[in-house]
Amino acid sequence: MLTIAIVNDCRNLRQSFALHLQNEGFAVREYPDTQSALELCENPTDVALIDRNNPPFDGIMLYRRIRTFHGMPVIILSAWATEVQQALIKHRRPAEAAIDLPASSQEVIKTIKAVLASKQF
Repeated sequence: MLTIAIVNDCRNLRQSFALHLQNEGFAVREYPDTQSALELCENPTDVALIDRNNPPFDGIMLYRRIRTFHGMPVIILSAWATEVQQALIKHRRPAEAAIDLPASSQEVIKTIKAVLASKQF
């Protein structure tokens, strides 16, 4: 079973995404903040879904820390997803995908499946 990490400080959104992902057959690990999600650097999942705006430091900093340790696929959630992804590309470290918020669970699931399909397991 593939595992998805959800890093989002909004409990309702995090739990909604988790419920829909579990219904699709994924295991889910939830993180309410970027500090607790640092655990992903040592214990990665198959995909990380990271909201750009998370306390105590933003999701982009978490993304960069994760990339320091391994190439776990990352999807960035942001109200400015396109701009965030363009900035990451400029620094030669793009995420596998970026999703504009607000986003539906169906859009998130579709993007996760596309990212997983593009990776070789």
